[in-house]
Amino acid sequence: IYFNSIGTLAAYNTSGRHQYNLTDGQPLKGISYYRLKQVDINGSFVYSDIIVLNRNSQETRITVYPNPVKELVTVVFTASDRQRKLQITDARGAVIKTVMVPAAVANIKTDMSAYAKGIYHISLEDGTQKLVKKIMKQ
Repeated sequence: IYFNSIGTLAAYNTSGRHQYNLTDGQPLKGISYYRLKQVDINGSFVYSDIIVLNRNSQETRITVYPNPVKELVTVVFTASDRQRKLQITDARGAVIKTVMVPAAVANIKTDMSAYAKGIYHISLEDGTQKLVKKIMKQ
């Protein structure tokens, strides 16, 4: 895999958690691989995990595990170049939790330990399609 730089962002240079955003202004058609390179002030650097975007595919996939779940559930889905909404609803359809998923994010972990035992639905919606998976809370 060969990587080209699509941009650079200056660091906040303060302690704490920070969120950075950068949009690929000329995305390629087909499969593209993205990663971040974080460079420290002393010149040392580390690379993030690689994510894959397929700009030809309109099909989004969603996987939920473990199922059944006791505490922490992981939701893995096809990365996208736009923000999406992830919701957890109970068996009656009441929304229990909503998380806005930033563009390019491909998984979310959420704690379900405080939820009652039973059936829940996890949905991922991007404005054009909605995918739903059933999960059992033990």
